[in-house]
Amino acid sequence: MSDDVRNMYIDGKWVLAEGGATFDVVNPADQSVGASVANGATPEILRAEEATEAAFKEWSLLAPKERGRFLLAIQELMEEPRDEPARLITLENGKPFEEAQKEGQFSLGYFGWFNVLTTSRSRLVGNELLTHPLIRKIGFTGSTEVGKWIMGMASKQIKRLSFELGGNAPFIVFDDADLPRAVEYTEVKSVVVSLPS
Repeated sequence: MSDDVRNMYIDGKWVLAEGGATFDVVNPADQSVGASVANGATPEILRAEEATEAAFKEWSLLAPKERGRFLLAIQELMEEPRDEPARLITLENGKPFEEAQKEGQFSLGYFGWFNVLTTSRSRLVGNELLTHPLIRKIGFTGSTEVGKWIMGMASKQIKRLSFELGGNAPFIVFDDADLPRAVEYTEVKSVVVSLPS
């Protein structure tokens, strides 16, 4: 059965993408369509950014203790239905359900972490946003090549950057492993060799 999630939540309202644009999320196991979701683009990104900027002005006036209460409330609300996101992760990318549950639980921990820090400010990164004057910081996790491109674009306005680049599911191959077979079944982009002294 296909879920219909064609609305996005922007500025306190459920809205459609411009022109009702959607795209299908395909289950890699059997190529079935798991959901049809909103295909937001520049207009939606800009609306979300303006709403975020306005909301942050109010958020920044709250005392840290009050911000922490909000973050913990979100964490509690997400605790109960956590199997549903895990199911969606499994259908979307084939991750085993138990592993998807752990991933969701791990992500919930961030609300507790930022409750302690009380300095969280989320930002979306997209082509249209790299030069947007309201964006003051960009966070990106991904390839070094894309990171370099983002850095070049962001440097035009001297934006602050936080990157986690280059790593992709690292693992250790021990000396008794079949190295040619390990390489054959993985996308090895770099290898770190540690030799005994």
